[in-house]
Amino acid sequence: MLDISKPLTAGKATNYFKQEYANAENSYYSQGQTLQGRWHGKFAEELGLGRVVTEEQFARMALGQDPQTGEQWIEHRQSAKTQNGKELEHRAGYDLTFNAPKTVSLVALPGHDERVRKAHSEAVLRALDAGQEYLQARMGGNKQSQTTGKWAAAMFEHDTARPEQGYPAPHLHTHVVVFNMTRTEDGQVRSVQPGELYRIQSYLTAVYQNELAIRLKELGYELTQGTNHAPDIKGFTKEYLEAESQRSQRIKLEEQARGVEGREAREQIAHAIRDNKLKWTPEEVHKAHREHQDLFGGQADRLHAEALSRQGQKLDSEQAQAQAKRSLDFAANKLSERTAVFEQWELYREALRHGQGKVPFDQLKDEIDRRESQKLLHKVDHVRQYAPGKRYTTPETLAQEREVLQRVAFGKETQKQLETWTAEDVAKRYPKLNVAQAQTVADILGSRDTFTGLQGMAGVGKTTTLKAIKPSLERHGYEVIGLAATSGAVKEMQASGLNAKTLQMHLLKNESAAKPRYFIVDEASLASTRMIHEFMRKLDAKDRVLFVGDVKQHESIEAGRIFAQMRESGMNGTTLSHIVRQRNSPELKAVVENLAAGKIDTAVELLNEQGRVREIQNKAERYKAIAQEYVASSGRTLIVSPDNESRQALNKAVREDLKLSGPEFRQQILVARQDLTREDRKIAGPTDPMM
Repeated sequence: MLDISKPLTAGKATNYFKQEYANAENSYYSQGQTLQGRWHGKFAEELGLGRVVTEEQFARMALGQDPQTGEQWIEHRQSAKTQNGKELEHRAGYDLTFNAPKTVSLVALPGHDERVRKAHSEAVLRALDAGQEYLQARMGGNKQSQTTGKWAAAMFEHDTARPEQGYPAPHLHTHVVVFNMTRTEDGQVRSVQPGELYRIQSYLTAVYQNELAIRLKELGYELTQGTNHAPDIKGFTKEYLEAESQRSQRIKLEEQARGVEGREAREQIAHAIRDNKLKWTPEEVHKAHREHQDLFGGQADRLHAEALSRQGQKLDSEQAQAQAKRSLDFAANKLSERTAVFEQWELYREALRHGQGKVPFDQLKDEIDRRESQKLLHKVDHVRQYAPGKRYTTPETLAQEREVLQRVAFGKETQKQLETWTAEDVAKRYPKLNVAQAQTVADILGSRDTFTGLQGMAGVGKTTTLKAIKPSLERHGYEVIGLAATSGAVKEMQASGLNAKTLQMHLLKNESAAKPRYFIVDEASLASTRMIHEFMRKLDAKDRVLFVGDVKQHESIEAGRIFAQMRESGMNGTTLSHIVRQRNSPELKAVVENLAAGKIDTAVELLNEQGRVREIQNKAERYKAIAQEYVASSGRTLIVSPDNESRQALNKAVREDLKLSGPEFRQQILVARQDLTREDRKIAGPTDPMM
């Protein structure tokens, strides 16, 4: 698995070189008193850097200088400060750390299978070659970052973890320091834009894991899929693995004790609880690993011997080609279900995960190129001129979008005008409506289009407005039906007097219409292209539709932003923007107006000034406070949780605060169904996908 650090300062990077990266005490299985790093990257080649990383070269690169002459290339901005006034040092680079699965570390180190160590190194290089293509340069000001596709990176391979209770556990991993500079098309040396590195982290992990799995199978090892798609070697007991993972277990316990979570918190804890390095010789480390292994029956030795006696699984060309097609089918179907346009690296990632250990990266590349040339994958131009990689969509997605937009266009001026009211006429009939709402009612009832749009953010009174059009629709012989993507919106429509149900329920039923129907589709921005396409196909000639939504709110979980596309392609309609929900709280209304305008910083500042934001750093105390607020509000508060762990903890805290008791039924599930795409569900199950 790959971890990417926060930016390393020049001081920290040069200090790490001496104490961590080039320190032989981190790589006891290596020879010599110093650990030699290796250069990687096209920029390193351009600079004429040899194979071995020297301390002088490393220090100069960390400072943004020419590694040969010391000429300053990247200017330091020493005046830059953080929010608390602390001066920022020059960013030297980023540490990409490739961690071998624990089972791989054990056979490579205590099991003394040097072939496995080589497999790890080769897998890292393959991932780096794939990642380098996405490197970008900062161009300054408001200019877009430029993709250079070349970096200078220093690689250091280590083989032990920090000592825990006097024992340095085997831990094969490679640090790759990507320096904060690259060369642009015009020959200038610029600092790196790291955003793409973080974005493709999961992709590089998938490349590494796939290449490692292929090589391990060729060496005769049997694999199973571990945590986060890791290719684990079969045959180790849980007890031995836990005994060799004491440091990670200690960090988890410390997280729980401190009530913190997240990558940054783990990094801080890892540095805070580090034991001092042991002044051991390589022979002493070897002995400790061997003795620890012997306590658990010599498992690493046994698996090494079994792998040597077993014929390795060489990839057959025809089988690999067939697997590449299956994996790309899976990847394209999975991605296109949730997004209309997806990145090429996402396609690689999902295909590599699906066919892990069964399909070479180059085979996937050839298959993607073939599909692109045959228009089975349609290349979509980037909105950013210098964005790295390609973006694709599928023929099915394009066909659905095209048909929906054609129906909107062909439906213009094809229906009867229901009313010829002005806003003043509406205001006389419905005096509770404001001017904007009255104009909206007049526009909707005066339209002759089959499809009409109502754009309005939360709190502008859309429900009140819709209640005013219902009598006229029914008077003209229409059955008014409310549809929405969520049950919450359906309940709100029902409370306003509309006959409503979820859009999904409507699509499941084949109902015949006795008279023309006027559909009001609320939360249209949450409806996917597939759903709207299917919905339109079920309409009769005299049916009409009002799409109500907000293009600034959440989009559909499934693929497409079809509500926004219909508006952009010319669907007539109206917009409500005057907020009425917070009329009794001018301060809160100001916050909402700023959020609606995209001024997030201003809105958050106002919330802080109004005392509406309270930070509780301790995780347990935070959950308890949230639960108490929820219970005190009699369920009128909505708790939004970012992950399953906090969701489960919050549910438990709320139940305890509500003093809920009685019989309890527990059902074990693999993964929450809503978290899986249709493609995921086809392969979900307790079976081992790598057997």
